[in-house]
Amino acid sequence: MLYIYPVSSPVCKNNNKIIEPLVEKFKSRSIEFNLLHKFNNRSHPFAFLILTGGSEHEVMSLVKKIEDPVLLIAHSEENSFPASLEILAKLSQINRKGKIILLNEKEGSFEELKNTIKIMETREKLKESKIGLIGNPSGWLVASSPDVDIITGSWGPEIIKIPVEELLEETEHVSSEEAGIYSEEFFSKGEKTIEPGLQEIVKAVKVYIGTKKIVERYNLQSLTIECFKLLKDLNTTGCYAMSKLNDEGIIAGCEGDLPGTLTMLWSYYLTGEIPFMANPQDIDIDNNILWIAHCTIARKLLKSYIIRSHFESSIGVALQGKMKKGPVTISRIGGEDLKKVSITDGKIIECELNEKRCRTQLKLKLEDSVKYFLKNPLANHHIMIRGHHASLLAEYYNFIVQKQEK
Repeated sequence: MLYIYPVSSPVCKNNNKIIEPLVEKFKSRSIEFNLLHKFNNRSHPFAFLILTGGSEHEVMSLVKKIEDPVLLIAHSEENSFPASLEILAKLSQINRKGKIILLNEKEGSFEELKNTIKIMETREKLKESKIGLIGNPSGWLVASSPDVDIITGSWGPEIIKIPVEELLEETEHVSSEEAGIYSEEFFSKGEKTIEPGLQEIVKAVKVYIGTKKIVERYNLQSLTIECFKLLKDLNTTGCYAMSKLNDEGIIAGCEGDLPGTLTMLWSYYLTGEIPFMANPQDIDIDNNILWIAHCTIARKLLKSYIIRSHFESSIGVALQGKMKKGPVTISRIGGEDLKKVSITDGKIIECELNEKRCRTQLKLKLEDSVKYFLKNPLANHHIMIRGHHASLLAEYYNFIVQKQEK
């Protein structure tokens, strides 16, 4: 739903005649909107509809009452577009972010508006979200352990710090009977089981149930766990828990990687695609190939899976999954202030099996150069989603996150 406030010249007496055909265009393209008759800076996402020339001063006076970015919807008559140009130029001069969407007879402009609405709705969802940090970022995440205030300030979500001991306690209180239903379902749908027995699966399921109770207690939309702590204290893994939570739309990242988990949540909100957090394993510069792998993945992404042990520790439960070939997007949020992103489209060309790598393994061909991973990577973990969404993610970054330059 886009909240639209029409603005026109004080001398214009025909606002309704200008608005009516635009409203019909919105309706015919299934664009949900609410036309505001009174300015309200609490309505989000919000746009100014520039009806005529001479509306510049009113818009600039109201801009002071709203947050960036400023969306200006223009049309090709009544000097709407010229007025929008003047407003956007002034916004740039005062270091405010904004953009114009010019609605004309080209369908692309309405598709751009739909994407921009999706972007602004995603921003609001991120601002309303809570990401749980259960434990601490893993010690090896030397580039991925920012101050939590940076995450909130740059991208919006509130970070809820939760002692890992709380998860350990919840997990220990889960009965084998309670875990049994999930264990049987997971076991029965697997192609086969190699290392873990049923009791190992039950232990891993208990971590999921314990984590789910924490999700409900703190009203979390996302979380990341210091999962290697589970190996030491519970002699099991969080891989099943992460997989199932992601299947349920509770976006779960590994190893206490907050920027990586933020990337997962961002891409999920914007595209609706379930994310996969993975380690880059190898590259082929000549053919622009990237190999990625990790021990947990949402089962909704898989056409089949084998139940394995965790790669590094050889204990607990992990998933060795197979995905369908097809288009994907790889992304990562990073940098000291989390104002940098890496985004590229690509495609899955093969699912592989190398016993010296994490269990789910994919061979990808990327559109952008894999030399990025050698020269200026933002981190280890990168996030994959199905489909080609690089342009939409980049549009979000440019409109919402990237610093405005004068």
